[in-house]
Amino acid sequence: MQWRNADLQLVSSFELGIMPTDMALWQDPTSNENLVYPATQQLLQLYPNPLKNKEALKLKAEVSGEFSLYNIRGQKLHESSISHIGEASQQFDLPKGVYLYQFQTAQGRQSGKLLLK
Repeated sequence: MQWRNADLQLVSSFELGIMPTDMALWQDPTSNENLVYPATQQLLQLYPNPLKNKEALKLKAEVSGEFSLYNIRGQKLHESSISHIGEASQQFDLPKGVYLYQFQTAQGRQSGKLLLK
């Protein structure tokens, strides 16, 4: 997918790959600069998933980083900094649906999906 400005100059592009168990997002598949961690090397665990409405989402981080939540259209709905290793919780007031998350760290990036029932 590509985004262009009003003068039709390329502003940004990305590829989206969806597998049965996870989702990966990267800017340049030929570069090691933006590493995407496979599901076997999780930097962040989210549970419960699926999440019931008004239920707190628990985040267990192995490293500090930035947590972002997006709707299926790619609009950022939430961003928070996780500055400590361990467990934290977040509560979201969102409609039922599928959401995408990204956890960006100095070691790389982990992306996935969150289902809200």
